[in-house]
Amino acid sequence: MAKLISIGEALIDRICYPDGRVIQLPGGAPANVALAVRKLGQDAMLITKVGEDAEGKLILDTLTPFNLHQNSLLTTNTHNTTIVEVTVAKDGQRTFQFDRRNAADLFITPEELPRDVFHKNDIYHFGSVDLVPSLTKEATLEGKRYAQEHDLILSFDPNLRFALWPNETMLRDTVLEHMVGVDILKISDEELPFLFPNTSEKDTIKTIFQQKIRVLIYSKGAKGVSLYTDQGFDFHLPAYPKKVLDTTGAG
Repeated sequence: MAKLISIGEALIDRICYPDGRVIQLPGGAPANVALAVRKLGQDAMLITKVGEDAEGKLILDTLTPFNLHQNSLLTTNTHNTTIVEVTVAKDGQRTFQFDRRNAADLFITPEELPRDVFHKNDIYHFGSVDLVPSLTKEATLEGKRYAQEHDLILSFDPNLRFALWPNETMLRDTVLEHMVGVDILKISDEELPFLFPNTSEKDTIKTIFQQKIRVLIYSKGAKGVSLYTDQGFDFHLPAYPKKVLDTTGAG
């Protein structure tokens, strides 16, 4: 059975709510994707690195029961598990403050990629946090090249985190460069106008498919999600009307 191979950060979200409550939960977009796929009954693995600290132990204790190929859940005693301060506003919107000083997930090396598990028709999934200049960027792009050479499906979720980049131009240019030729692109209604400013939604979607992308998943918050393909198929699924308390980890 084909599987998902997700690479990138597994971290701790320290979530601060308007009423003063503070909770700590394992998170990180690549980890969330891999875990969601496993919960849907499909095979998935996560390539990540955490510190040998209390936060790293919490992440591993959470992930281990789901059998995400434990040999790819790497640990280090020289770097710390990333912590993200998530401040939730009354309307459910969030702001992020990353503590990535000496962060373990920046130090996944190309040599640590488990290439023997890359098989044809597997899905290789990555995001823009993986592309911040670091050893993990080198590993992510090596995995991308290897996936292309071995006929894997490429999946890219920009998942923009502005605070991690020296400037917005560098972030935009990096995302636009690495979205070209991926099979699946997941993008949100907040990210689309940043990446393609002063362009209508219809024209932007047309431009995306000119980048040799096969499938676009376009999430629109309260308006639901749409799926488009390079063959002209489109499908829209409306959102369920709910009072939003916190969208952290909701995808």
